[in-house]
Amino acid sequence: MLEKELSSLRVMLAKKTSAGQSKTFPDVRFRNEETRKRILVTGGAGFVGSHLVDKLMMDGHEERVSIRIARIFNTFGPRMHMNDGRVVSNFIIQALQGKPIT
Repeated sequence: MLEKELSSLRVMLAKKTSAGQSKTFPDVRFRNEETRKRILVTGGAGFVGSHLVDKLMMDGHEERVSIRIARIFNTFGPRMHMNDGRVVSNFIIQALQGKPIT
């Protein structure tokens, strides 16, 4: 009886995971070397760029998506210089020298 319940749960789970995918991917056409283009998309992780990449892939083009992770504004880490003029590093220098933080 337990085995029967488990098998029915497995079937339900398989149906739910296959039907519950958030994004469906269409069939991709493959082009030969003469008609295929190589396209570099900058900003391909954003809304417009990701849709552009999807469309280009559906058309059979080869994709390269350039993604960069930007450093958060005014952060400070061990490899940064104290006198680089950033707000956080200036605060640290002023605090270490006992000056008022401006």
